[in-house]
Amino acid sequence: MNGNSSLTGQRDQKLKQFRNIGVYGSVIKPHRSMTAFQFLPNSLLSMIGIPLVLISVTLLGLPHIMFLWKVCFSYAFEHMGLGTDVHIYTLKIIPHYYLDIPSCSVNAEWPKMVDFYNAGIVFIALFVISFLFSENLTPFAYFLRILCFVQMTAFAYFQFAIEPFPYDLSGYMANLLRGGVVIVLLVPILFAITLYLYNMPLVQKMLVSIMTMGHLIIFIPLQALIHMYVIKTCSYLMLPTMFFLFGYLLEIFIVISFYGWAMSWVDIVNK
Repeated sequence: MNGNSSLTGQRDQKLKQFRNIGVYGSVIKPHRSMTAFQFLPNSLLSMIGIPLVLISVTLLGLPHIMFLWKVCFSYAFEHMGLGTDVHIYTLKIIPHYYLDIPSCSVNAEWPKMVDFYNAGIVFIALFVISFLFSENLTPFAYFLRILCFVQMTAFAYFQFAIEPFPYDLSGYMANLLRGGVVIVLLVPILFAITLYLYNMPLVQKMLVSIMTMGHLIIFIPLQALIHMYVIKTCSYLMLPTMFFLFGYLLEIFIVISFYGWAMSWVDIVNK
């Protein structure tokens, strides 16, 4: 009886070893999603310290950033022939913190029948083209179909809506910029409750946060400028599509992309 128990114990021990050994004898390490999470005190310090530092510095620097955005818009308006000047909106970003946000002073037109025809031809062509892609481009094909669906809802709305449009282009642009500023301020907080939990060097945590915020600060005014140009040129018919698919969604994807890049660093798991 004791001999059988001993053999059974040896067999179980060998089977346990074999479970972690590959075909060529190499040790199979568990996937990082299955590894035990170790929360260290320095992680808590970075979760509190980094957001406080980055948000404080950003709030102090935002007036200067808005001035640079204003200069960028002035140059763009002058060379793009849009016939508009920079208009300043004083908007609340967070409680007790107001910011002078630059915007345009021009408005877009209510869509005419020719706008429906032109946009309809373009989006019907895109919908047909989406079925011609190979399987490797399936995600892009579905994106085109979603794009066409959103634009179709805009067609339906403007067919039955009555002027004036409830949102003017100047206010839309200012609120798009304000939302972008809020997303920039949220980056350290979002990373604090996700990325900063992992035991990675403090320099890497600061670096990816600063890169994400800096990328957004450069991207947001260019994005707003493109929105204004497309809506001004193509009428309000394009506003829903630009907002839902090319507005805050792109900024969120940028944050997710930087987060995914940082999470792919090997030191996140091994340290």
